[in-house]
Amino acid sequence: MLCRLENISYHGAGLKTFDLFEAGAAVTLHIRYMPPMRASIVWSDDFAAGLQFERPLTAEEMTFLVETFAVPRIEAAA
Repeated sequence: MLCRLENISYHGAGLKTFDLFEAGAAVTLHIRYMPPMRASIVWSDDFAAGLQFERPLTAEEMTFLVETFAVPRIEAAA
């Protein structure tokens, strides 16, 4: 199923989805340049879902993801 990665941490991720996911379902997350990551859906609500990885990401994996995919945030002027 196609989805968009909204956020990621060492232990899980938040997704925007185009299909409904069922809490408790086992999934495999595929991110370009990374090995597949097995996870389970911990919550799902109207085309959004949260998942928990089967094993936490390593510091090296997180650094790679941030350096490769992070989008800079623009602060709003006060």
